[in-house]
Amino acid sequence: MKTFIQIAASLIASSFLGSCATNDNPPCRKVSAQEFMRPHTFKGIASDRFIGITKPITPSSKSGKAYKEIWEMGLFYGWAVIWIPVEELPPDYIARVHQQPNRSERR
Repeated sequence: MKTFIQIAASLIASSFLGSCATNDNPPCRKVSAQEFMRPHTFKGIASDRFIGITKPITPSSKSGKAYKEIWEMGLFYGWAVIWIPVEELPPDYIARVHQQPNRSERR
């Protein structure tokens, strides 16, 4: 009986840890302009990637949103997505971010 409980516990733990390793639905949150523009690093290595800017959804909205993927250690995820309305970013940053290569390409 004791062996059965140990085997069952190890199977449950391995399936739980395996499900934690997936990142099919990373957390997404709105941040300030300073947080969005700062370089995100993980142990000194650049670990952020500019995803892009969306178009306005409705004619009443002035601009879209800018998205960036960052490494963020969490219990059930490793990558997170941050966003900000484009109108809150400086125009020179928007022009510059498209020219910079994406950092930390995930494969």
